[in-house]
Amino acid sequence: MIRLNADGSKDTSFIAADSINREVKSIALQADGKILVNTGNKVFRLETDGSYDPSFILPSPFGEKFIDEDYGPQENGFTVNSIKVLGNGKIIFAGSFSTSLKHAVNLIRLNPDGSMDSSFTTYDYEKGYEGQITKIVLTPEGKIFSIFGSEFYNQSVRLFNADGTIDFSFDTYRILPGNAIALQADGKLIAGEYRGEIIRYNLDGSVDLSYNPKPEFDDEVKAFGVQKDGKVVVGGAFNRYNGQLGYNIVRINTNGTFDHSFNAGSGLDNQDDFITEIHEQQDGDILVNGNIKSFNGTQVNQLFRLRSDGKLDQDFNSNLEFESNFYIVDVALQEDGKILVAGQFRSFGKNVNEIIRLNQDGTRDNSFDLGIDSDTRILTIYALKDGKILVGAGSDGNPAGSLVRLNADGSKDLSFNIGSDLNINWTSIAVQSDGKILAGGGASASVLDPRLVRFNPDGTIDSSFNAEIESQSVHSIMALTDGGILIKTDDSDNEKTLLRLNADGSIDPRFHTVISAGDLQAIAVLPDGNILVGGEFVYYNGTKTNYIARLINSIATFDELKEVVRINAGGEAIDLDGEQWQADQYYTGGRVYFKINPIENTENDALYQTERNGDFSYEIPVTDQGLYTVVLHFAEIHWQKPGARLFQVAIEGGEPGSVIDLFKDHGGANTANELKMEDIKVLDGHLSIEFITTKDNAKISGIAVYKHDVSTEPEKLRINSGGEALDFGNEQWL
Repeated sequence: MIRLNADGSKDTSFIAADSINREVKSIALQADGKILVNTGNKVFRLETDGSYDPSFILPSPFGEKFIDEDYGPQENGFTVNSIKVLGNGKIIFAGSFSTSLKHAVNLIRLNPDGSMDSSFTTYDYEKGYEGQITKIVLTPEGKIFSIFGSEFYNQSVRLFNADGTIDFSFDTYRILPGNAIALQADGKLIAGEYRGEIIRYNLDGSVDLSYNPKPEFDDEVKAFGVQKDGKVVVGGAFNRYNGQLGYNIVRINTNGTFDHSFNAGSGLDNQDDFITEIHEQQDGDILVNGNIKSFNGTQVNQLFRLRSDGKLDQDFNSNLEFESNFYIVDVALQEDGKILVAGQFRSFGKNVNEIIRLNQDGTRDNSFDLGIDSDTRILTIYALKDGKILVGAGSDGNPAGSLVRLNADGSKDLSFNIGSDLNINWTSIAVQSDGKILAGGGASASVLDPRLVRFNPDGTIDSSFNAEIESQSVHSIMALTDGGILIKTDDSDNEKTLLRLNADGSIDPRFHTVISAGDLQAIAVLPDGNILVGGEFVYYNGTKTNYIARLINSIATFDELKEVVRINAGGEAIDLDGEQWQADQYYTGGRVYFKINPIENTENDALYQTERNGDFSYEIPVTDQGLYTVVLHFAEIHWQKPGARLFQVAIEGGEPGSVIDLFKDHGGANTANELKMEDIKVLDGHLSIEFITTKDNAKISGIAVYKHDVSTEPEKLRINSGGEALDFGNEQWL
């Protein structure tokens, strides 16, 4: 232990007592200049010159020894984690202090001379069940926020009154898997977690959802079930969403907030179990299936139903009828409410053949009898509106019969025939509004076989459709209302890609997705046309997302865009595959920086190896008034740690946006990322972009500007209520 002068040099007049011959955990200064020194299991007080103060002795039972009621004097192996000196000179110790071999206290208050403050309440707890306090924060009113941790409990936040009693107005067992807290000026508590997330608590202990409201799970997402009202039921391996407890299955509102009206209890009972599908039935109940043995303490055997409030439906009877060793590969709901189940099973009370149909109560529908080969390996099913059923199966090298249509009773529909030329393991099916059928999968023999095919309603191939897909297999297909097609592909290196195809099968280049560090496992199209994705990923298109992200369906919600200009900030003109970037121009201020590092997440390394940085702005000339989209291109090519570079961007004189930390929130070092800003209204012929430094230097690698095609904008009718017609700029008012 040493003391430094104000200039950082060693203060030679301070010599710490020899008794401090161990690691110092923390120190606290008293008003008289004396120094409290905590070594974890010992607390000393030093004089101002560093010499030992023998007058400071911890009182019984918190000193060197304590008296156990059964075993007599014992050495006191107490633990001090935090020391705070109050304004009145009194001292708070937080940690774990034995009162017997079985009991301890975790918070004590001493008078300035070290004697026990009898006006402060302490209470015994059984060792291991309450836990020691690891950190405390004092409020201006003298209250004490603390973090508990123990062998049996996760860490939690608790609030004590100034006299040591518990303040029960604060939610006392908020789980906090971390060890950092701080108090804001408004009395709200900021808590940091081991995953790097930050949560703010209100004065009553509830999570302040207005703080950091971005949707976040604490573990992977595996399934979505979109309800008719737009809410989404989410299944996965998580325990929390946006700071709220929700074990394995939660429901989120249309704005992304946690739906408190849905509570599924403790969730999956086995750590290795997982949810694969979620479906809303017509009555609002929720069907769930997966590799699940029991749920909320009840045996469910892979398929179960929840009520609309999340409670398990005990009247659903399917869970004990399947054979013991089986699994479900797909579930589909018919228009009449009956449930189709496909999988690897041979009995449901009695012999069945890989597809059964259940009544709404979970009992078997005996009117359904599968009329296809018993050796067929079913991979997917799709319930048509007319009651017929499409079935995709694995061909296992056999060329025909892997995609069939069944009649409502399960017999094979002989009018549907795809021929014998395709050798595909069909894993996904979707039907367009015109009745045409999209089917995808992986080729089981020839690499020349397509991975995505469109069939006419009779099963013949639609020759007008040609999917431009190079991936090995297609695992999910969704027909969008605007004619587009959303697919998830899978390559040999297990790389998952989300693509949007045009109606003819060509790839829509404007729908761009990059998934960093994790699998894409769940996809859903929301009622507003936007797209929800979930999985193991924590970054999506360079933005930190924590297992869930909502994507904007570019065709459904954006006007057609036409390119205005691309600028290579800090660099010369470049041309990559017809994508032309002009040399740096239209800027004021800043300086050029470059570093020739390989750049991830792009084929255009050169764009991201140069930059303009500092405090600077761009004034980009545009010829037309109207709405524009700006895409900013970044890569952190200098710093190797989060928090080193922080900056903001302001567009057209507006308020600066959120603080940008490229390393922390956009993929780390040497990784290309984009930030898109849309619906920017420009009236003066110049689009202004200002880069504002918060720490180090703001920066930009490239700027792309696009004009919204005015031909696609709906005509606006403007009425000047109570007034005459007028013309203001380009706006005509009636």
